[in-house]
Amino acid sequence: MEVSKLKKMIDDLCLCEEVNIEKTGLIIDGAALYYSLYYNSDPKLDQRCGGDYPGFKDEVCNFFKTLQVCEVTPYVFLDGGSDPDKHKTLVYRRKDTEEKAKTIATTKPEDAVPKRCNVLPPLVKDVFIEILKEKGIEFKQCLGEADPVIVSAANQKQCPVLSIDKDFYIFDVHKGFLHLDNFEWKSKKDDKIPAKLYTRSKFYQHFKLDPALMPVFASIAGNDYSRLQDKDLSSDEQKKLQLQCLHKAPEDLRRRVFQEALQVQTLDLENIPDQLKLPVCVTVFWFNNLKLGQKAETVLHALLLWFVCDPNSPEDEFERKTKTLKDEGVNNWQPQPHVAKAFIQWQCCMRQSLHLNQLLCSPLPEPQCAR
Repeated sequence: MEVSKLKKMIDDLCLCEEVNIEKTGLIIDGAALYYSLYYNSDPKLDQRCGGDYPGFKDEVCNFFKTLQVCEVTPYVFLDGGSDPDKHKTLVYRRKDTEEKAKTIATTKPEDAVPKRCNVLPPLVKDVFIEILKEKGIEFKQCLGEADPVIVSAANQKQCPVLSIDKDFYIFDVHKGFLHLDNFEWKSKKDDKIPAKLYTRSKFYQHFKLDPALMPVFASIAGNDYSRLQDKDLSSDEQKKLQLQCLHKAPEDLRRRVFQEALQVQTLDLENIPDQLKLPVCVTVFWFNNLKLGQKAETVLHALLLWFVCDPNSPEDEFERKTKTLKDEGVNNWQPQPHVAKAFIQWQCCMRQSLHLNQLLCSPLPEPQCAR
């Protein structure tokens, strides 16, 4: 059953409660939140040119500022790696994303992108995590699926869950589930956020279902609930034991492992500012692995999009340059599809390199992804 149809059925049957959210803890499905904030932004954030990360940062900051005003304490949980049994699903999603990307790339700036045709820029999750750290917001990066950890934390803290995942209609979350589509944080009034609260008890009472049979219903509806029941919630400890020894390795060894992975020599980085060392490593690897047929100007275009502003410049200087570019109509400029593709490839290299750097306990300083 599609999530939209399941949600519509529950809304039509009035199986939810109109509430105003204030003065509470809130368990947040991080992936659902950053997808929702990027896709539902107003004005709509760019998806043609590789992503509008400064605009996305503004949207995220405004969201958490609203929570703060309403005295809502957020606890964010992020997915880790996918289970092997989801491989087919991931392959399908990748093909679907590629088709959507082609459609977006060929849509003129003055034309509206077709409904439900969205592609998330590669570094959105990393920018999101960067913002959480800057704001001091408590978050946990899981090693696998976040759903079972979210349910456990919600019941332990006695907080509702904010997500868009249809699984949470069926999970036994004591304080209920808040769907992001109905979480009207931009319409807060009297420091309260209008929302709809869904509880499992209303669902099985209406359909006269035995709570013990909910996993069966979940399987029929196409949810992951039944599989998640068997997961060991301690797997993360085992969003640790295997990775803890990494920080004991000397920093120069961890840096050498990183540079060898990206095929970069130490001498290449000697005169590079610290904040640019990682992007330069990424660029060297990307350039060395460009597919035949990609022209030199393609590389130049993609590089300029990243290096147009000095990452060590003051924040107000960066904002000034960004505003100048917008005033000059850069937002309406549409690159050729092969240029956009090259830049997306660079961003994918950056994303994987950031994760490798984090796994190695950050032997190189990390750049500000939002910039």
